Amino acid sequence: MTNEATTRCENLACLCDIPITESSCSPYCASLDGKDAQKIICECGHSYCKEQNDIQLHGGVGSEGES
Repeated sequence: MTNEATTRCENLACLCDIPITESSCSPYCASLDGKDAQKIICECGHSYCKEQNDIQLHGGVGSEGES
């Protein structure tokens, strides 16, 4: 959750919160692939981002059995 000390990663598909002094959460998001606005799935590797992307894209389908 973004607050006064954090902001969203600059990758439009990424859902990671980062310190306001940073621009991206990972080398992937800082790369040309991470900045491609046509990519709708982030590949930064952070579990929170992957979970939230799965929920937004698929309603969490398939993650019911995961612990």
